[in-house]
Amino acid sequence: MPALNLARLIFIKGYIIPNPFIIGFGGIVMASSKTQSAKIQRLLISQLEEHGSIELLLPNRVVLEIGITQEGKSGTVKADEYCWLTACQNEREISLDSYNLGLRFSDYNSMLLESDIIDEDGENIRLVNVV
Repeated sequence: MPALNLARLIFIKGYIIPNPFIIGFGGIVMASSKTQSAKIQRLLISQLEEHGSIELLLPNRVVLEIGITQEGKSGTVKADEYCWLTACQNEREISLDSYNLGLRFSDYNSMLLESDIIDEDGENIRLVNVV
């Protein structure tokens, strides 16, 4: 996970409170229309463009981080056509970017189940589950 200054938003009863930014699920008004979804998406994209990343606090202590930065020779830089995300809960984490898909967890009697399926389009899909 890149070391970044994370942008956060406070969104309480329809009001956006900047700096420090944090989005807490308890205060978010759920998007019930395409217009509200588009507004939330524009806000998210503008924060990513300004700050490089954002951290969202979701129900059940899930933390979702989204960023548009990469580590370069001169440090962390915003990158065109690149995005990464991580989702964490307790000692479990998934990460995804243009190049990798990662899974990290503490191995407390966990089982790793792996299988291959073919979807409706005939594509071979590999599934990995940790139980």
